[in-house]
Amino acid sequence: MAGVQVASTKDISHHVLEDWEKTRKHSNTPFEKNKTNVSETYAPLLEIVYNYPIISLFVAVSLGLSCVPVIIFCSFVAITFLVTFMGFLMVEGTLISIAAVILSCALFTVVCFSFLVSFMLVIIWSSSNVGYSIARYAALLMEKYIPGFKLKLMQFFTTHSLQKE
Repeated sequence: MAGVQVASTKDISHHVLEDWEKTRKHSNTPFEKNKTNVSETYAPLLEIVYNYPIISLFVAVSLGLSCVPVIIFCSFVAITFLVTFMGFLMVEGTLISIAAVILSCALFTVVCFSFLVSFMLVIIWSSSNVGYSIARYAALLMEKYIPGFKLKLMQFFTTHSLQKE
């Protein structure tokens, strides 16, 4: 056993690591993380398909048939959602339309009533302003032509207000 050399575990692990790195860098597996070129990914897949046509057909049919229930379920959910949404829009749209008509009538009534009240207040204010102006002008004329009239008028209203109480 003089010609046989025994390798240490450090040397063995180093060679295993080097082999693994070579395999990882030059591998043709389609699921490598670092590959970005699509043609490099599809070539190994096509090779598998050509080499194993029955297994490939089985996988394709299995995937296709297992997608059918998912597609049917998603279609059912989408159609149900759409029909529910349309029904909601029809019912709520009708209710919103009725509410809009009622609101429009109420707003029209309030606006008309506010214009009427404003018009009446303007008329009352204008007529009271005119009446006050006329009364003030008449008092000035009476004071000018009848001296002491204002004093007699004040005494008259004071005695009459005291007699009522």
